[in-house]
Amino acid sequence: MPDLCARAFRIRPAPRVTWVVEDSGLVLFDGDERRSALDTPEAALWDLLCRGVPWARLLRILAAAERISESGAELLASAAIAAWSREGWLVDDREAERA
Repeated sequence: MPDLCARAFRIRPAPRVTWVVEDSGLVLFDGDERRSALDTPEAALWDLLCRGVPWARLLRILAAAERISESGAELLASAAIAAWSREGWLVDDREAERA
């Protein structure tokens, strides 16, 4: 399994991040009033990650929902997770524990 698969089990929303469900998807907020709107499929991915759905199952669900291959779902998930991590919406539990 790729490194991202192992990484997915260690990531979580950053401590100050909250979110609300809206008709169009999710809106993320941090404590500094920064916000980000997530439409489908990113909103579904966020929900699955936050629920701790195992990586292989997450990819199957995302692939079925978006009518794409599992490898396509993995590319989509990998890109979103990388972007959210760069932007500070997600943190690695190991880094959070050291802080």
